[in-house]
Amino acid sequence: MRVRTCFDAASDLARAYLWTDRGARNLGGLLITMLPAIPSAENLRLEDLHVDETLLQGVAPPAALLRVTMNQIDVRGADLRDLRFEDTTIVTLIADDSTRVPASMPAPSVIRNEGFSAEGEKIVTAGDQIERWLDGHGRRPVTDLGRSGNAGLVPADLRDHCAIRLLERVCRSRSYWIPERREKGDHGSRFVDEDEWAELLGLLKAHGLVRIEMKASSGRESRFLHIMNRQGLLQGIRNKPDDRKVIAFYHALIKEIAKSE
Repeated sequence: MRVRTCFDAASDLARAYLWTDRGARNLGGLLITMLPAIPSAENLRLEDLHVDETLLQGVAPPAALLRVTMNQIDVRGADLRDLRFEDTTIVTLIADDSTRVPASMPAPSVIRNEGFSAEGEKIVTAGDQIERWLDGHGRRPVTDLGRSGNAGLVPADLRDHCAIRLLERVCRSRSYWIPERREKGDHGSRFVDEDEWAELLGLLKAHGLVRIEMKASSGRESRFLHIMNRQGLLQGIRNKPDDRKVIAFYHALIKEIAKSE
């Protein structure tokens, strides 16, 4: 609640800012960065902003960006699929293989693609290459992308399954430690309430992808979890990783999903 109150106040101030310094631009960048910290809510929107540089990590909630101009936005590791862009301009998009964009994603002038591969950073400036990159990272449904959309350990028709989406949200979370049970005030606790969490956690544990430690919380000791090789887990959805634990985990997860269908 306090985060949303701060967001609304900063949004009003950014739109009404009358000074000639960079204050409004800085507020705009802060507002975009705040989006993943805000729980899903009705009428979450940003309007009429100019931003120099900003960062968006984790999973963005359903929100609309209307008439926003961004000179540079870093969305490495981010899932923007619940955002809606209208009349928005992006000059430089910094992204990686795990970045996911919505159908309304505007084409930037430049994509700085920092992928999982050893090739490192790749600058994309050609219009047709930018369009293909956006289409391959979520702007078009994976079923429309032909054979190129079928790479990875998760079949294309299962990538929107609730268990896969939950796994993505966990791996994109900025919380290093996640409480095993709900902890008051802990942002990571939101995963515990999901219907698929117990089964997903069991499979992660069974394949050696979870570290458990006892940590102090609210004056007492609680069990906390760290999901290991998060980047490898994200990569495995749409690409073929080398990690045998990740491969075995996905084979088991797909079998469990098939049983429940």
